[in-house]
Amino acid sequence: MKNYLWWRRKIPQSVVARKQMGVICCEHYRLSNNFQLNARMQYNVVHKSLHTTPMKEFRTIHLHFEQVAGPQTVLTGEAMANAVIQLQRVVYLLVKFNSGKKPKSSLNREEQARFALVCNEPPKKGSFALSLSIGEVGVDDEEISAVAHLFQMIAKSLNATSPKLMTKLLPNAEYCNAVLDSFRNASPPEASKLRFTVQSGGHRVLFSRKKFERTLTEVEKSLPGKEVERLEHVVTGTLRRVDFESRTMWLKPKGSRLLKVFYGDAGDAENLLLKNPRNLVHAYGMVTYDEKGPISIDRVERVGEVDTTPIEISEIELAGKHYRACPPLLYQVEFCPRSYIYVIKGDFEITLAAESRIELETTLLDLLDIYWIDYAQGDPNRFTPSALELGEELRQRFKVL
Repeated sequence: MKNYLWWRRKIPQSVVARKQMGVICCEHYRLSNNFQLNARMQYNVVHKSLHTTPMKEFRTIHLHFEQVAGPQTVLTGEAMANAVIQLQRVVYLLVKFNSGKKPKSSLNREEQARFALVCNEPPKKGSFALSLSIGEVGVDDEEISAVAHLFQMIAKSLNATSPKLMTKLLPNAEYCNAVLDSFRNASPPEASKLRFTVQSGGHRVLFSRKKFERTLTEVEKSLPGKEVERLEHVVTGTLRRVDFESRTMWLKPKGSRLLKVFYGDAGDAENLLLKNPRNLVHAYGMVTYDEKGPISIDRVERVGEVDTTPIEISEIELAGKHYRACPPLLYQVEFCPRSYIYVIKGDFEITLAAESRIELETTLLDLLDIYWIDYAQGDPNRFTPSALELGEELRQRFKVL
């Protein structure tokens, strides 16, 4: 089971690439991803050869996109940015795994900045290569070095003829699957005719999509067994049946088994269910998962329908004070029926995605609070022009009540 939660905003320090006039144009932006993955984390840091490899080499990675065949190919900014996003996700996963945090924990702002992928230099016009460092360049940090070394070991294991090494490095099925998904999604689609590789600071190939496809099946076969776990979450599924007398409904989540759900006194559930026969509905409660998805849900607190009405914020609490937004903030909400994911886009170029509207609204408010503290109240001497612009935009938009 995956709980996707991510956001992106153009802020200095790391890299987001965008397509401009058919070539790559990169700017120094911060790229922040907050992923919550349901897994038990257990890991002992692999220190072997840390002292024999120069710090700069194993903390530096190079992304290469090579044309396979056919007419000249254009590498879009979207493809390059996606590769950075996916590899950043791998780094953050390894940080949480290495620190032994609980599955639902997330990295705070300091940890995200500390382990961010930082662009060493913007790619040249038309370039198909990008150089990144894990953590701030020139900072001697043992934890960053350990995570960077583990990243390289895992990338090598996906290229190796002995894929079981992957499961020795990450002896947890949820983490293995999450890392595999990120490496798989980092590559451009086959139709692009681009071959994607990740290389070390010394330009040795760590990961090749071509070799990865050959070893993927063996890696998945060697994954350790997944454990059953319970967590407070939302289940989205098609409403198949309702028994009003016993206050029970049957939901069919995508790709999973039929769930029998006792909704009890969960709000005005019955009127909502009557309006949504055979439609998608959300059940919020304590969910039990196994390797195939949700197997039960109890303590249901709320039953909801798909809600895509815009989110409007006229008043908000920022850094402990109440403010009025002039004009009110507006965010459009979309729901993807294939992935069961909500997405919002709106003011300050914020984009958020989550499995429930409640999660979206909560995260949006938290994110605006972070923006206010970091950029409206932060030290302007540390900011680049784009960060200064964001801070001024925030101060102009919010007025103290």
